[in-house]
Amino acid sequence: MSVDTIVAELHRLRGTQSEHEVMGATASTSTLIVYAGDPEAFSEATGPARKMAIAHGARLLLLDASGRSREARVCAFCGRAGSETICCEEITLPIDPSRSGVAVADVEELLLPGLPSYLWWSDGRVETPLFRGLHALAKHIVVDTSLAADPTVALIELDRMLSHDPHAYLWDIAWLRNAPWREMAARLFDDPERAAALARLEAIEIEGGSLGEAALMAGWIGAQLGYTVPERSHHLRTATGARVSFAHRGTPQPVCAVRLRTDTLTFSASLEGSASVCLSMESAQEQRSRCEPLMARALDDLVREALYGIGADPAFPQALALAAGLVAG
Repeated sequence: MSVDTIVAELHRLRGTQSEHEVMGATASTSTLIVYAGDPEAFSEATGPARKMAIAHGARLLLLDASGRSREARVCAFCGRAGSETICCEEITLPIDPSRSGVAVADVEELLLPGLPSYLWWSDGRVETPLFRGLHALAKHIVVDTSLAADPTVALIELDRMLSHDPHAYLWDIAWLRNAPWREMAARLFDDPERAAALARLEAIEIEGGSLGEAALMAGWIGAQLGYTVPERSHHLRTATGARVSFAHRGTPQPVCAVRLRTDTLTFSASLEGSASVCLSMESAQEQRSRCEPLMARALDDLVREALYGIGADPAFPQALALAAGLVAG
């Protein structure tokens, strides 16, 4: 199906819906572009993308590079947004990433003219011609370095991109997903006496999640404490020159523990059950702990917040720069 045929089908669809009065409020405020490179990522993104389209009145453009979709498809779907029924246009467009110029040109023709576009890049690699072309069309972008086959390359590429374009409105789901764990790590040091122990930090250990998520967590801790990453090393360095090691124990599950060790103390935030985190401080003489609820977020909430909600966070590029240095080593 050519782009001209898709546009004609959109007009026909709107005319049919108008005749039968089933459109509710017609969505025409923006275009939400979703790219997925494999069938699993495409399936995982479709449902949340439809929710976002309904919530924000967007035309939904699904770019399928997985090979699952053989032909372009145009349809409409409806849902409730508050007290209103909102109906959105959905276009599924099979694309070939090796023909990025053609794909980007087709996408540009299918954008709602004069209205903002948002890109959910359900992939970790950003130094590709297709991403660069779509990036130029989008107002806000979210990527996911945890999906990359090589998270080291993904973090380095993303850091390099933001270094060259520091004003880009771009988020990484690997960063957003760990927001509750950053909050829990901060709560370990609510007590000023505990906070003083950070000056003696020797090791950062992350259990669970992808290497990218773990490195971003360590990068965030390092950025808060003014650390750097020496060239060609896998550790952090304090302002006084002391070495702080970084270790990641990967599992198929999300992050489940963060441990910070000094010479005499171990501070840890560890998942207890499925919805609580126990915060503890342990020394040779004593152990204290308390448990708090973990405010985990669904994927569609994370992406919606990144694309349509939160503003820039200076902590992200700072943490990313340290994370890229850690994994590059």
